[in-house]
Amino acid sequence: MNFMIEMQKTTDIQNLVDIIKIDEQKLVVTQANALARSAQEMTLQEKRLLLLAISQIRQNDQKFVKYRIPITTIKNYLDIETKAVYKRTQEITEKLMSRVLHIDDENGNWEKFQWVSYCKYFSKKQSEIGEACIEIQIHEHLRPMLLNLRKHFGSVPLLQIAPMPSVNSIRVFEILWFSSMKLIKTQLSFWLDSLKKRLSLENKYTNFRDFRRDILQRAQKDCAKYSPLIFTWEEEKKGRKIVRLHFTLQGNAKYNEPPALPDFILDNTSPVPQIIPEQPNSSTPPHNDAFDKVPSNYKLLEEQGIADEKIQELIAHHSTNIISNNIKLIRQKHAVGKIPDGQISSWTIKAIIEDWYGENFQKTPFEETQDAKQKVVNKQKRQADEKQKERLTLEKRFNEEKSKAIDALLNDERFKANNLADEQAEFLKQHIEGIPILNKIYLKSGFDAPMIIGPFRNFVANIYLPAYSNLVTWCARNNIDLEKFA
Repeated sequence: MNFMIEMQKTTDIQNLVDIIKIDEQKLVVTQANALARSAQEMTLQEKRLLLLAISQIRQNDQKFVKYRIPITTIKNYLDIETKAVYKRTQEITEKLMSRVLHIDDENGNWEKFQWVSYCKYFSKKQSEIGEACIEIQIHEHLRPMLLNLRKHFGSVPLLQIAPMPSVNSIRVFEILWFSSMKLIKTQLSFWLDSLKKRLSLENKYTNFRDFRRDILQRAQKDCAKYSPLIFTWEEEKKGRKIVRLHFTLQGNAKYNEPPALPDFILDNTSPVPQIIPEQPNSSTPPHNDAFDKVPSNYKLLEEQGIADEKIQELIAHHSTNIISNNIKLIRQKHAVGKIPDGQISSWTIKAIIEDWYGENFQKTPFEETQDAKQKVVNKQKRQADEKQKERLTLEKRFNEEKSKAIDALLNDERFKANNLADEQAEFLKQHIEGIPILNKIYLKSGFDAPMIIGPFRNFVANIYLPAYSNLVTWCARNNIDLEKFA
C-alpha cells in the first residue's frame, strides 16, 4: 500500500504538482515531545487520520504541503465499512478540523489552534492517483513542532502506534514514550489530575478503579502488543485517594531492533556534534582534552536541552563524572516531579557548576521553594484546624447553655400554667398536623417522642429565649468575636 504526497511548487510561470510515492512500511510519526504530551481530545478515527498525515511529513520541508491519502487507505486504517466510507470520511474530517489544540508553557502562557487547516475530497475521476482520495493540510502553527526538529522530539513507526484499538491507549503511549525521550528515562511520575488532563478525561472516571481498568490496564495491554514500550506503575495515595502514578518503562522485546527511518528524514533526525573522537593508534595531532569527553557527555547535555555553546563550556570546565552524575541526579528529581518540565536545562547547568551530586545537595531551588510553600500551607492548615476545634468547643458551649435555658423555661411553674398549652397547640398546628408521619408519631407518643419534643423546644426558645435563637446572636450577647473562629 502506498500513500501520496502532493507538493505544490510555485513559479512565475505555473504551478507544478509532484506526486511522490512513500512506502507504508517506512512511515514514521515524528513530533516534538511537548506536542505529544499536550492535552488532546479526539476520537480513535480522528487520531488515526491525523497520524497518517503527520507520518508523511518530510523533515527537510520548509513548510507544510498538502498530503493526499487514498480512500482505500483511510478505509483500512480507520476501519470504516465500504458502503459508509464517503459519509464517514466527511464526518471525521469535519470533526477533526474543529478540534482545538491547547499548548501551555512553563511561564503560564498558552496558545490555541486547530490541528488541520484544510481538507478536500477528490473523486476517482479528478484524482491523479487513479482512485478517490482526501487532501489534507496540517495547520501552519504546528510547523515548529513537526518540521525541522533538532531537539526535544521523538519518532515512532506509524505501524507501531496507529493500529492500537483505543485512542486512550495511543495517548498513554505517546505521553510515556515522548516524556521518556525514547526510554532514556525509565522512571516517570504524573499527578493523576495532570495525566487525566492530558488525556482529556478531567471530568470522567471519578472512580479510580474504572480509570485503572479502562485506561491504564488497557493501554498496558495494547502497548505490549503493538508498540516498542512496556510499562508498569505504582499508585501513590493521600489518605484513601489515589493522587499520583509512578511508571516504570522498558523496551518491548518484540521491537528490540530500532526501526529503519525513511530516507526523507534521516538527514535531520539525529544531529551529531561535528567532533571526531580519538581513535586507537591514531596518528592525528594532539587536541584539546575537553574533546575526549564529548562522546560520553555531549549527547547527554544536548538531551537536557542545553545549547551547543553552553555544552562546550561545561565540557571544558567540568569532569566527565561531575557532568554525568549531576545529569543523573537532575533526571531522578524530574522523574518524581521535583523539577518542572520547562526548567530541566537551567537546573542541569546549575547542578553541574555547583556539583550538587558531589556535595550531596539534596534540594534544588525549586524544591526549596516548594518546601517553603508547603510550610506555609501546613501552618495555615494547623491554624484552620485550631480554629475549627475552637469553633466546635464554642458551639458545644452554646448548645449546652441553650438546653439548660429551655429546661428552665419548660419547668417554670408560671410558664406551665399560663403559656405551655397554648404554645403546644400552636406548634402542632404549624409543624405537625400537615405532615402525616409526624402527626402519626404525635398521636402515638405525644410530646415524649424525640421527633416532636426536639423541634418543640426550639420553637419555644425562638419565642421566649431570643438570646439563644442562633450562635451569632448568642456570641454578640456574650461579647464573643465569632470572626476569630471563621
